[in-house]
Amino acid sequence: MIVVEGMDNSGKSTLAKYLHETLELPLEHSPKPPFMGTPVEDWLAWIEVSLTPDTSFYIYDRYPIVSEMVYGPVLRGYSLLGEDYLTRWRMANPLIVYCRPPQSRIFSFGNREQMVGIKENKERLYEAYEKYMEMLVNKTFNVTIYNFETENVSKVADLSSRHLRGISLRRVK
Repeated sequence: MIVVEGMDNSGKSTLAKYLHETLELPLEHSPKPPFMGTPVEDWLAWIEVSLTPDTSFYIYDRYPIVSEMVYGPVLRGYSLLGEDYLTRWRMANPLIVYCRPPQSRIFSFGNREQMVGIKENKERLYEAYEKYMEMLVNKTFNVTIYNFETENVSKVADLSSRHLRGISLRRVK
């Protein structure tokens, strides 16, 4: 499982599409969160399916166990997900690619429409992402930081490929 995460305007979708095309793996886009219209049951069911072994070789453009845990507390004051999801996700051994170009790049929204509260809370969201990624690293998740302005995208593809080969080798044993 390759999860491409980061704030809006950080290069997530571009990287996820590149990995999808390069690695020839299915690409899943995280469903919109319940407060944006997705029924809670459908949203939770999507997460459950994504935690099955059948989806180990997918690329995810955003993933609720990250994005909800960052955006929820900042925008609503709470998350819809508990620690149990993080524990179960850890068992899936995801590679998390945290897209983090400079703040000036992320914060240059231009005329792009943003979800309510994003522009007003951009600094808090940035800090929340930083803290959440640090927490994931401390819990021994595989996290790599990618800055599309300074790093070669093929290195992320190579790292992703090596990660997935390691998963398949562990399954063969």
